[in-house]
Amino acid sequence: MRERNTVVDNSVRASFVCCFAFFLLTKASDASDANQLINFAGIKADDKVAEFLPNDAPLSQRICDAIGAKGHLYSVHMPKADVATTESQALIGCYHTSIILRARNFPAPELHSDSDDPGWVYEYFAQRLPIESFIAPEPLDALFAIDRYHELHTKQFGAPNMRWVNTSLLQALKPGGMLIVQDRALNIDVARVKKELIIAGFEFIAEYSLSGNSRDHYLLKFRRP
Repeated sequence: MRERNTVVDNSVRASFVCCFAFFLLTKASDASDANQLINFAGIKADDKVAEFLPNDAPLSQRICDAIGAKGHLYSVHMPKADVATTESQALIGCYHTSIILRARNFPAPELHSDSDDPGWVYEYFAQRLPIESFIAPEPLDALFAIDRYHELHTKQFGAPNMRWVNTSLLQALKPGGMLIVQDRALNIDVARVKKELIIAGFEFIAEYSLSGNSRDHYLLKFRRP
């Protein structure tokens, strides 16, 4: 009986060691990927940065480490998102704020018309989806869209007009600001991503493959001229 217990104990220990080793390797891989993203984007001290629909805690903390106490990190969420998960990350070393996207009314000049009544002009407004209505509190040095760009094309976000979405991202950046997009070819073709963002006014800068990931993953850098 004692020998059997010893075998079981050794088996449990082996399983624990294996799982713990896998946990450490996963954490190391996450940190490595985050560092590569930071270096690729050129993030520096005091930068103002936003994560569009963030889902990568190691990257969030690494951004905080890079921008420092005078930097500002914004986490951009949809209205129904559970922002508590992001807020509970307890990011250390920078000022961190959540932005909740809201639908806004935009002037629709194409709908403006003169009334038959003298002296009157009717103005019309079109309401855009929250995902089309992103406004940053201040001009940004960089904006990250990690593994989420393809989702913006789906009904989950109301099947938005991507020209408007990408234009809002462009306008949120200061001139020279960087947009970093990471996604998978399985989800959306890289040529389509480049085309959509260039049409919106972005300048394509570089493409990079993250080490440790399959060729299916791609990383793109764009700049606001």
